[in-house]
This record gives sequence, structure tokens and C-alpha cells, in this order.
Amino acid sequence: MRKITLVLTLLLMAINSTAAFAGQSHAEHRGNGGKNNNAGVSVCKEARISKIKPVPLSEVAAGSAFSFMVFDAHNPKQVEVSVKNIPVPVTIDDKGEMAIVHGKLPEEIKATAARITVKVKGKTSKCNSEDGWLLKIKE
Repeated sequence: MRKITLVLTLLLMAINSTAAFAGQSHAEHRGNGGKNNNAGVSVCKEARISKIKPVPLSEVAAGSAFSFMVFDAHNPKQVEVSVKNIPVPVTIDDKGEMAIVHGKLPEEIKATAARITVKVKGKTSKCNSEDGWLLKIKE
């Protein structure tokens, strides 16, 4: 009976130690052999857009105004907007933590669906972000 208790105790200890190793933080496993090569380097935070007007899938006239807010941009002046690969001039009101962007749809885009594409450049190319929304443009 004492041998069975000893075997069960050892088995439970082995299971617990395996579970403890399996439950280690995956942050240590970065594909770099466990070395922390990112020490002292901040991870980039991609910019995001919100408060989109007009709302996605709205039906609007050619030349209609649009606006949105950009958060977490490294430099709000580096926001690029295009519609169907046509660059759109925008005005940017930098408010510090965020920026408000205003523009108008190109007059020549009519009777189609079009995506407003927003590209924001980050500190490095890895931090660049892209987002957008779709609108239906009337004739």
C-alpha cells in the first residue's frame, strides 16, 4: 500500500511540474531563443480611425464631404487619403492626442461604390496602418 501511495505521489508531482512548464508566459517565446532582443525598445502602436462620417455604406452625392478622427498617429500630418486610387486633399486639425481630418469625395467618381482609404505613416514602416470604409456614390 505504501508503494502505491509513493507511486501516486510521484505521478502527481510529475503532472504538476509538466503543467507548470506548459503554463509559462508565452511572452518569453518570441522565436529568438528566449533572448529579450526588444529590451528598451517600445513596440509601435498603429494609428486607428473612428467617428467616421458619413457612416459606412451610406449613399452620398459625388463631391460630398467626409470626416474622421485619427488616434495614436505618430505625426497626424502624415495622413494620406485616397478614393479609388485618386489622392484626396484633406485638412487636418491636430488636437494632440487625436486629429480631425476633413475632405471631399472627387467629383468625377459617380454612380459607383467607392472605398475611402486612409493610410497613416508610423515611426517606422512596421508601424504604418491602413483603414477605410465603403460608400455608395450617386450620379
